[in-house]
Amino acid sequence: MKRRFAWALPSLFLLLAATFAAALTAENGERDAAAAPAPAQVPGQDPPVQFYTRTLATVSPGLSSANVSFEWVEASGDWVAYGLGTLGCGHCGLYTTRLGLTNVLDGQGVTVQPSAWGYDFSSGGKPVGVTSARFNAPYLVWTQPGREAPQGYTYRPGEFDCRLCYYDVIARRGGAVAALSDLFTDPQAQVTVLDVSYDGQVLVKSNRSSALWTGKIGAAERRQLPFTVNGAEVTEGGFGPNNVVYFIEAGNVLQWHDRAAEPQRVGRGDALRTRGFYPFWHGEGGIYTRGGTGTDGQLVMPGIGSDYDVNTTSPLGDVMAWLSRDAKGKARFNFAQVNIMGEVRLRTGYDLPGSPSRLSMANEKAVYVETEFASSLPLYHLQMVWTLRSDPMFGRVWEKADAPVAAGRANRSWLWGPVPDYLGYEAYKQGPGERRLVQYYDKSRMEINNPQGDRNNPYFVTNGLLAVEMIAGEIQVADEVFITVTVPSTIPVAGDPRKDNPLTPDYATLASVSSLHGENQAPNRVGQPVDQTIDVDGIVSQDSARGGLSRYAAFVPQTGHNIPDVFWPYLQGMQQTYGYDWVFVMGYPISEGYWTTMRVSGKDMPVLVQAYQRRVLTYVPDFPATWRVQMGNVGQHYFEWRYVMNRHLGR
Repeated sequence: MKRRFAWALPSLFLLLAATFAAALTAENGERDAAAAPAPAQVPGQDPPVQFYTRTLATVSPGLSSANVSFEWVEASGDWVAYGLGTLGCGHCGLYTTRLGLTNVLDGQGVTVQPSAWGYDFSSGGKPVGVTSARFNAPYLVWTQPGREAPQGYTYRPGEFDCRLCYYDVIARRGGAVAALSDLFTDPQAQVTVLDVSYDGQVLVKSNRSSALWTGKIGAAERRQLPFTVNGAEVTEGGFGPNNVVYFIEAGNVLQWHDRAAEPQRVGRGDALRTRGFYPFWHGEGGIYTRGGTGTDGQLVMPGIGSDYDVNTTSPLGDVMAWLSRDAKGKARFNFAQVNIMGEVRLRTGYDLPGSPSRLSMANEKAVYVETEFASSLPLYHLQMVWTLRSDPMFGRVWEKADAPVAAGRANRSWLWGPVPDYLGYEAYKQGPGERRLVQYYDKSRMEINNPQGDRNNPYFVTNGLLAVEMIAGEIQVADEVFITVTVPSTIPVAGDPRKDNPLTPDYATLASVSSLHGENQAPNRVGQPVDQTIDVDGIVSQDSARGGLSRYAAFVPQTGHNIPDVFWPYLQGMQQTYGYDWVFVMGYPISEGYWTTMRVSGKDMPVLVQAYQRRVLTYVPDFPATWRVQMGNVGQHYFEWRYVMNRHLGR
């Protein structure tokens, strides 16, 4: 599992005592109680911006025979678009042969196959794929080779028969940007997409025209802008607010309003960013915007290179992110709140382990490509980081249960975990913006479904139905809407990771004995022995010897399951121990208790497992009495299942 966070994670295990450390740590991955707790909020100050990186996709020459790197990345709305580069041959370099989009909230993705020209000769040429692309949700627009391939090339058709194409990620359809199709009547024309607006206006240039053009997706509307340019010298362009177009020609940053006859020079530079209230560009000495007393614009942030992005519509105000390296070559993700006058309210960031590039921002997120040289072949990771402040209610819930453990005042296991593992948004249709803020811990996930609700309500912060989702193989994205994943959760519910633990059932295995939709319910068995076993293949048997270790103590009619006596006192004592009712923490049981075998540090031992709606309980008779009953690391397991095991393209 490849997970990176803003700070170095403490050890994944809790060293309780040398006599039983190995057994305890391997089962549930407890972490050191002395590890640093979640950062506390200073009274009267905003909570800190926290950064947790999530890998959206990974490609490598070693993982695929063709797709070797992310050649282009752009974030917009809740989507990230990217182009995958293919090595055409040893001397002709990379060319973009596939386009992808992924929704960062629900993980669903789309893959678009563009056309290409393959070069048949062994030398003297270069294959051609996508020649330009821009994304502004919901529209992905790109240029691709046409059917009339030059001599020596072979046309390879794509999904859409067009030269200037679009794909609408919401409507899930695409085709030609017909309004601008006649720009390709000249076989030598090379049309470049400069920008696309959220309402489908496309800005292009052509090497065979001395003008810039705009056209509307799905309409005949088109326009030649009323001034002359040198197409070869125009490197970037974009739509601004109030019918303004910005572009860079021969290093000059120019601004044109639709009521003006000619564009106006506002500065010099490159790396133009226009999606927001103001334009920004990289110039000598840093990042600039319009205004100032000189001819190069107003210097907003000095000392920043061209790999940056700006968001002037963020909930945190005007924010800027950029990638940098220090004198020793160490890479860093930088983040700042800054206004148009260059006043900085906050400047922070975190070190990156690899080589980053291609930064793009949208809403409260930033994405970039990270190159990892961990083996003979590099790995290219498409990374995303939310630039968020955690809701203070998450901290209050954690402090009530786990602050005594972190401070060493309580000798018990964590209810959540020592520090948050991840903070971000996930899809939830009933939430504002059809999303909700979540914070992951080892043991579970905290959620805020209605941030405008009653903060004194004990269910203002809920804890996710993670066990239900993993067992069912479904991700809940609304009250009654679920996404069925393609990779089941094959993570063992107890013990070491699967490679070292071949005997323990996984979450998917428990589906055959769990009540997900009212099935598999049991009669009232209070007083009867807990004598059923389940193996890694889901085969249920009876074991009278195990039945002598536990009996059922309570029946839960809400789901039709019984709770073993080794769990019942622990559940009944949760209110006093942690400050929360056991139903809030666990949900109701969705399975009976089953004995199975788990392997810990090479040793096989019996374990009693019971699945609840929100978590999983385990009982290990070979552990010391205080630690026999524990909650599994459902938060860790769910994150791995959702964001690593199901992190594939075009789902």
